Amino acid sequence: MKLQKIITVFGALVFLAFSPLVSFMFTFMSGLGMCVGIVIFLFGIFMPGVLGFLKKHKLLRILICVVLTLALLWALLCSVFMLIYGTRSSRDSDTVIVLGCQIKGDGPSKMLRQRLDKAYDYLQENPDSVAIMSGGQGADEIMPEAEAMYNYLVEKGVDPKRLYIEPDSHNTQQNMLYSAEIIKKEGLDTNVVVITQSFHQYRAFVYAGKAGLNSYALNCRTSPGAFPTCWLRELFGIAKMYLVLMGI
Repeated sequence: MKLQKIITVFGALVFLAFSPLVSFMFTFMSGLGMCVGIVIFLFGIFMPGVLGFLKKHKLLRILICVVLTLALLWALLCSVFMLIYGTRSSRDSDTVIVLGCQIKGDGPSKMLRQRLDKAYDYLQENPDSVAIMSGGQGADEIMPEAEAMYNYLVEKGVDPKRLYIEPDSHNTQQNMLYSAEIIKKEGLDTNVVVITQSFHQYRAFVYAGKAGLNSYALNCRTSPGAFPTCWLRELFGIAKMYLVLMGI
């Protein structure tokens, strides 16, 4: 009975963690997280009946156990990689890549603004460095993210000559690939500082290496409320990355 209550409460907490009340966002991933919370909650409520049903269906019980075990192992493995690559020591470089994120109107969203403020501080501390703004235009955006990023930093006082715009990428792989093309064309340092949230740094590192770049992490703060949704999204992002790298 105690375990049943724990599972029920845990399901409610998962639902709450992904809800707009806490995350202040509603996306496909936050909706998926809320659905997971509902499933766990309902399992807790109807736990005796569900377990009784599964005892009568051995193959279904085994299938569910295998799927849940693999999902938990994948989540644990990805979390370890996110932690390792999100806490790596950074180093100074003359080339910075700021990864794009959703814009609101013609200005950056909160998450993107955190990245840009980090880029501004870095450029102020390293006057010889230049930065590539990398991000294309989404279906619900009025301009490429890179242009909004460029405008934001110029308005804060960064010399436009220190900024490059990469407006064609629509995912992390393209961020790195197209930025690498600019770096090669302009003869910039291939040792790059990548500015994004910590959970994103592992994929950035892998794709940077594939693009011929040696990347170092410079992390931005992730709002606590947004972390569960971002973490879940990254689990799928890493899975997609490996499928892409395997040519699937």
